[in-house]
Amino acid sequence: MADRLEETHFDAIVLGTGLVESIVAGSLSRAGKKVLHLDSNEQYGSSWSVFGFKQLLDWKALVDSSKQDRKEADGLAIRYAESYASSFKDVSINLGTNGKIGGVAAHSTNDDDHEDASVDQEQQLLARLSASDKAQYVDQWKSTLSAMGNDGDRAIYLAQLAVLVDCLASSRQYNLDTCPKLLTARGQLVEDLIRSGVGRYMEFKSVDDMFVYDHAEHALKKVPGSKEDVFTNKTISLVDKRKLMKFLTFAMSDTKDETLLEGHETLSYTQFLESKFKITGRLQSAVVHAISLSRSDVSAVEGLARTQVFLASMGRFGRGAYLCTMYGGGSEIAQAFCRICAVFGGIYILAQKMGSFVVDDSDATGVCKGITTADGQQFTADHIITGYDYLPRAWQGDAEHAAWISKAMIVSSKPLAQFTNAGSELVTYLTTRSDLSTLKQAVADMVSSSDDPEQQDAILFDVIYQQRSRHRDDVQAAVPRNVQVCSDPDATLDFDSAVLEARAIFAACMGDDDALFMPPPPEEPEAADDYQVDN
Repeated sequence: MADRLEETHFDAIVLGTGLVESIVAGSLSRAGKKVLHLDSNEQYGSSWSVFGFKQLLDWKALVDSSKQDRKEADGLAIRYAESYASSFKDVSINLGTNGKIGGVAAHSTNDDDHEDASVDQEQQLLARLSASDKAQYVDQWKSTLSAMGNDGDRAIYLAQLAVLVDCLASSRQYNLDTCPKLLTARGQLVEDLIRSGVGRYMEFKSVDDMFVYDHAEHALKKVPGSKEDVFTNKTISLVDKRKLMKFLTFAMSDTKDETLLEGHETLSYTQFLESKFKITGRLQSAVVHAISLSRSDVSAVEGLARTQVFLASMGRFGRGAYLCTMYGGGSEIAQAFCRICAVFGGIYILAQKMGSFVVDDSDATGVCKGITTADGQQFTADHIITGYDYLPRAWQGDAEHAAWISKAMIVSSKPLAQFTNAGSELVTYLTTRSDLSTLKQAVADMVSSSDDPEQQDAILFDVIYQQRSRHRDDVQAAVPRNVQVCSDPDATLDFDSAVLEARAIFAACMGDDDALFMPPPPEEPEAADDYQVDN
């Protein structure tokens, strides 16, 4: 950091610009607290980051390098880069051919002409890149091919090189979300965004269709999201349609028969659906995973409540019940809360390397005084809010038992077969708690789901990785009492758990469970239905 801050004491220091950290920073600043918000990265998002194509390649290189660069634990030292990189594993980025096989080099019949044409084609492609991009990205990719013995087929090599060059040249056009999630149109986060005015800093799009991956048929199946969908869906039998309509009518009713839940409060949602409405199999999966965005083991009470929010959300901002941000999911929401924090006096420093936490050993109350930076500054605060990866190893607990989430992105120049109504270029996200082999099979099924060779060859690249998910409850009792730890992103498909956690941390820092969280802005608040959403 070039300039040193004159002010060194704050009400709260926040480490990391992940979603939970940023919501807390924004809410505390809005409540009149003096906030210093630091991040060791050059961009917002932390474990919720969104990448352009070059950033994606840089991220993979960082994760790969962490395997060789791990150091011994050093007291209360903050080793963010190493800890962050170790939160991902088994990262692979695989280039497709995008139908580019069959150019001049592939069709030339004379060996000499073939070789000359191949060299000319390669030089023309590389001429589109800067020397630094060629050295940093292309040469690294070539060395990977050689190491794996995959550089023998010249036509495939040139086709993949063409894809790599195209993606590098248009790197900024990509917003690749490492933690894709949805907002329920009448969920708590949307209400907070509207009430506080933070939503004005973002753009949203209505999610019109939902699909669930069918393991038996190795394909995506559309989920009925309205009465019209139920009646027009040809994959659901007439008997199942009646079951579903009976259940949806029950869930939507203002005068529900509460006796249906009596004595079944301890059942899981799947057990409740089966015992009371005879909903099983694929239909049950659609209700649990797509309509309520729940896990299979969620309680009947919680699952039903989430389904009711879904039904109440239908038609608020579009045909569907869910919204997505236009430019980056949780990272975009985090930036919006960071902006509100700055508006109300918060101080931001990105790309700030950290030194260590400062704890007064003579203080028997177990309080963290603050942090030091790598350039020697010391900042103190009454409260420290930190992302998991900023914790010293001594405070991180047993990382070996953390949950891992398997994720994938498939980027194609044409819609995959099961998204025939989508736009020209498409990013398909897949997330599962299952192991990596299950995810890889799903990716293979998605890529090869079409009988059209052109559609099969339309893949630009796919990304497969696992991300660690640690919860604050596992370590909160072991850290100083004025340190609030923010959990990693979880495997759910909505932001509910992140928002609830941020609200709890806000209340803890304010010392008042009834403290007003993100009140309306000073000017006249905008009516909820005036917010613009692209359909």
